[in-house]
Amino acid sequence: MTPYELVMLIECYTGGELSAADTPLRDQTLRSFIANELVEAKDGRWQATERTKVYIDHICSQPWPVRCWQIPALGKEVKP
Repeated sequence: MTPYELVMLIECYTGGELSAADTPLRDQTLRSFIANELVEAKDGRWQATERTKVYIDHICSQPWPVRCWQIPALGKEVKP
């Protein structure tokens, strides 16, 4: 998923207007979202489906990056 697509999903999730200009890319992205059941038209707005809400909630529950990453499967730390 691109940052552009993520921003559009978050805008649908929050119930706001889409900030993206009405362009072929926006239309293509919305068609993809509809095909994947990520958004639906309701009351003249694009709204996130339950599937999108779960996805965005998962992203928001992730911790902030730290200076030392632990890779449990490999049993090691990665430092910058």
